[in-house]
Amino acid sequence: MLAVIKMPPKKKGGSNTNAQKQQLYRERRHLLRPKKKEENKLKDRERYHSMKELINDLSEREKRNRRKNTRVNRVKRYREKEKKILKDKIPQVLSNNSKRVDLGREKNAM
Repeated sequence: MLAVIKMPPKKKGGSNTNAQKQQLYRERRHLLRPKKKEENKLKDRERYHSMKELINDLSEREKRNRRKNTRVNRVKRYREKEKKILKDKIPQVLSNNSKRVDLGREKNAM
């Protein structure tokens, strides 16, 4: 992706002064800048799309899990209700049995 960039020619004869060096540097930087911007845009776009794919995968997985969890929770709630009903019924059965036993004893005692 690196393109050949034409640099401004160096002046012949004598070394460049600081001001001239700075000017050359500015010109080179100015030539390089647009390429960098384009490369960064492309990188950002790729990064964005990869993140988007990741997010989509996660959201799909969450949706599946949520569906599964609702099924599991529904079954759990149903079983808990059944247990509760059984617990409520068991003491009545026991108390009825004990009453019968008491009645039987009373009858025998009479």
